[in-house]
This record gives sequence, C-alpha cells and structure tokens, in this order.
Amino acid sequence: MKERVQGITYLKCLAALMVVFTHTDPLLPEALRCFARVGLIANCLFFYVSGFCLTNIASRFTPWYVKRATRITVPFLILAPFLALSANPLTLVGAQEAVFSLKYHFLPSIAFLYVFYYFIIKITRLETRKFYATVAVILLLWLAYFVTIYDPHTSPLAWLRPNTLTYFLLSMLMGAAAHKRFATQTQAKRRIGLWIATIVFASGAYVLLYLYKPQPITFGYWRSLALPITLLLIHAITSLALALNDKLPRVQIVEATANLSLELYLVQYLAIDAYASLGFPTNLVYMLVSIFALARALQYISGIVVAKIPDASRREPTTSAS
Repeated sequence: MKERVQGITYLKCLAALMVVFTHTDPLLPEALRCFARVGLIANCLFFYVSGFCLTNIASRFTPWYVKRATRITVPFLILAPFLALSANPLTLVGAQEAVFSLKYHFLPSIAFLYVFYYFIIKITRLETRKFYATVAVILLLWLAYFVTIYDPHTSPLAWLRPNTLTYFLLSMLMGAAAHKRFATQTQAKRRIGLWIATIVFASGAYVLLYLYKPQPITFGYWRSLALPITLLLIHAITSLALALNDKLPRVQIVEATANLSLELYLVQYLAIDAYASLGFPTNLVYMLVSIFALARALQYISGIVVAKIPDASRREPTTSAS
C-alpha cells in the first residue's frame, strides 16, 4: 500500500473541523457568530482534496461513479430515519424537510460535479493546454452568468447554485493540477514564506467580503472579487500544506478526523440541534463529543453495508493519496 500524502490528510482534517465550526451558529454567542462563516472555504478544501486524490482515472465512467456514489449515499440513507425523527415539528412535512434539507446541499453537489470532473480529466488528460483551456471556459461561463442573471434569491437557476458549484469545480481542478505537479517535482520549500504571506493577505480580503458585516451584501459587481480571492486563499493553504508535507508528523487524531470527514458532515446537525439549549461553552464540548461518537458509529455501520454491496470497480487502480 502506497504511503499517504500527509499534507492532504491535514487538509481533510482542517476542512472537517471548519465545516463543524461553521454550523455551530446556534451554539455561539451573538458576538462570535461572525467567525463561523467559513463554510465556503471548508467546502472548497474538500473538493480540492477530491480532485487531488482522483486524478488517476483508469476505469469506465459507470463503475467509477457508482463506487463513489455508493460511498456517499449509504451513510446518508442510514442516517435518514434519524434525521426524520429529529424534525420539529414531527410531522410528515417536517420529516421530509429534515431529510431533504438544503443544509445537505454538499451531497448533490458532489454527485453533480463528479460527472463533470470525470470527463474533464478523461478528455484533457491533464495536458497543460487542454486543461487550462477548459478552466478558462468555465471562468468565462461563470462571468457571463454573474454579470447577467446572477441573483442568489430570484435567479431561475438559483436552486442549482451555479455560483457555488463553480467554486467547487474549480477547486477540484486545482487539486488535480496540484497532484500532477506534486507527482513530478519536489515542493519548493523557499516558497513557504510566500504561501504564509498570501494566506494572511487573502484571509484579510475574505474577511472584508464575507465576515465584516453581520449579513454580507449579495449584490453588486464588486462581489465578483469573491471568486479569485477565495481560490487564491485555497491555493495558498493547500500549497503550504503540500510544501510542508515531509515535515508533517503522523498524528492519530488528525488521521481519524480526516477519515471521518463525510460522516462528521452528515451527523453534525443532529448534535448541534440537541445542545442548542445549553449554555456556551459547555454546549460546544458536549456537541464535539457527540458528533465524533455519532460519526464513528455511522462510519462503522456504513462500512459493513458497503462491504456487502457488489463492487464492479474493485480492480480499479487507486492513487497514493486516496
């Protein structure tokens, strides 16, 4: 078994913790809630890691996609009855809303974008000209959408979340490009200072765009700066993690958290809602203990179920980072 890329493991751990933190608004005092708005960065990190790990695509689309769709849907289906019972009020409509909540937009985003990602990688084969020409087309399509019909509330395409999906898809492609560079050259350690400085700069710009006001303004062409600033921040964070790859120690709690990233995302709302009535910071302690216990139990049960499902892609080659 090939050795994992430690930088990617740390990135998965960071993204998992950020996703949990960004949904703790009900548990935080009003003065601290603005700091919990890091969900976009966390989700982009997840998609970056996915792109990094899924570059060596050797199988046909159907087995490749089914294998990954199974990994996503089985834990969700196991959790669905508990989500339904957590509905308030506990009615048929309430149960349906709890299971198919917009809070879980990340899951259909994965199912949707993996299709595009597969064919982009298969067609371009990460060849520089083809790959970056594809990225340029995506950016032009996003810009055309942004300056014409973009409105997160009234756009006829709002339910598809095309603006957010663009962030996620570009993050995946950044991860794929980084994997190609990582596999062919040693990380330039002299750039560590540059990545740190870039993180500081991009974080400041991100705070001004998203965190400065209690409710961020959603209109105006100035919001077009959000995409390059967000991707710059993702690029700097991930580049720093990969540059430090050889220096990062194997820490059990980091690896455990990284391996639970999907399950943590799924169960967090159950734990958050359960402790919303407790005082701060006791509620956070109980929530963290509960969320990790529930995530581990869900992972164990779903692992048993997935193992019994015939896998048409068992012979599919795996990457060193997967």
